[in-house]
Amino acid sequence: MSKRFHRSLFALMLLAVAMPAIARQITLEKFRAGMLVPDDASVRFEDASGKPITFEQFVAAARGGSFSKDIDTEAKKAVFRINDSSASHKSAAEAPALNVGRGQSLPATELSTLAGGRWTPVAKDGRYTLLSFYFDECVPCIAEIPALNAYAHAHPEVRVLAVTFDAAKSARTFRATRHLEWPIAPDAQAFIDALGVRTYPTLLLVRPDGTLADSFTGAGLESKDGAARLEAWVHRTQAGMLR
Repeated sequence: MSKRFHRSLFALMLLAVAMPAIARQITLEKFRAGMLVPDDASVRFEDASGKPITFEQFVAAARGGSFSKDIDTEAKKAVFRINDSSASHKSAAEAPALNVGRGQSLPATELSTLAGGRWTPVAKDGRYTLLSFYFDECVPCIAEIPALNAYAHAHPEVRVLAVTFDAAKSARTFRATRHLEWPIAPDAQAFIDALGVRTYPTLLLVRPDGTLADSFTGAGLESKDGAARLEAWVHRTQAGMLR
């Protein structure tokens, strides 16, 4: 069985470090390094229809949209494909009004999880964080749980954390009855207020340095393709660095 990895979040962060002027002049070598492509793997670039294109054509197209990544370490090949803009569900996600804007630092807070773990906005391991804000009586929050679980399983390179103002006892009951498989930080009203989260569910994508990459709500993750919509949003956010 082939081992495939979709590491777009962490890998794109590395690529951003390698390209301080974001896409002014991207070399194939820097792109491979930033996307964690093994040295012995071949690389193929495709347009939205799957037709092969050059690296230069790929970069030009990615600046105006988003792309997907598929690395097969056993077959020693990597494929990067431009996403079909008509299927990217851009209109589905709406950015909520927050007290923190894109590129700004989240409040310097340490949250405690039900399992006794600690979370801070800055990730010392260099990973991005996906925050999901919910409360136990929120019907849309419950409906999107399968998509959240599926995304977390498919993307272990991303830190995930569910945040709620509910007390720990309620959060434990919610986890047990609703089968949310994310770590949960209860009693987080102060953090929620500091961010200005007023709409539920709301998702935040946080860079490793603790700054906000993007946020959205009302994305329809309760649908069958919810996990794909979430992944598409993350890809679009990361692909924005190529513009």
